[in-house]
Amino acid sequence: MKIPRISPETLLVLEGFIERPSEWRYGYELSRQTGLKSGTLYPILMRLEKCSLLEACWVATEVGVPPRHTYA
Repeated sequence: MKIPRISPETLLVLEGFIERPSEWRYGYELSRQTGLKSGTLYPILMRLEKCSLLEACWVATEVGVPPRHTYA
């Protein structure tokens, strides 16, 4: 397994998880916290998940609303 490149943006994302390591987080919440746009954030989250540095799962929030990806 290859460790992803640790860019300043990747460090921002990892810092967001370190603050509350036991909580599942939504991408939108991480975007607001880090200031990263979705085109930067989601590829980082996918790389971290692929390297087993994060877990991801789908969560249904309410009827009629598509499930959302959460990360821990």
